[in-house]
Amino acid sequence: MAMDNNINWSGIQSEFKRELMILPQMMGTVCVNFFKERFRAQAWTDQAASPWAARKPGSKRNKGRAILISSGRLRNSIAIINTTANSVTVGTSVPYAEIHNEGFDGAEQVSGFTRKKFKKSKVFSIALNKSGKHRSSTVTNISGESEVKPFTREMHMPQRRFIGDSQLLRHKLEQLITKTINKIFH
Repeated sequence: MAMDNNINWSGIQSEFKRELMILPQMMGTVCVNFFKERFRAQAWTDQAASPWAARKPGSKRNKGRAILISSGRLRNSIAIINTTANSVTVGTSVPYAEIHNEGFDGAEQVSGFTRKKFKKSKVFSIALNKSGKHRSSTVTNISGESEVKPFTREMHMPQRRFIGDSQLLRHKLEQLITKTINKIFH
């Protein structure tokens, strides 16, 4: 008894080639989303989640703010940098990204700079407020400058990995590849 095996091999081949062309871009998107998710999770995930080191205690300015997020520039800079037929490169062009991702212990050279001094003063306007007094506001003016000479300081920046190789990421990429291959044959 013969079975009817009419498989459209040329159609499968063209579908396979088409999927292979867009697969690196799709994999890059998975990587970008995974790396940006590290900022929401505040942890690196390889086999298990490793929470980022907390900030130094006592910083009132950063109280309640997520780690590594001030303006969002670092997180938002993560993008697909280059895509070829068989590879994709994901990264960031932010200059301070590497020191946060890898951590740092050692001496840092600080360039000389000019420090401005400011003075606040009250200014009264001609207009009167509801109680009949002159309106006032506080203004800040530059009152002088001082030169700071170059110097070296010891620095400790804990590693807060947000980009790199991860078993969980590899698993997500394998799932994408499997799904793409299954789509071709079904």
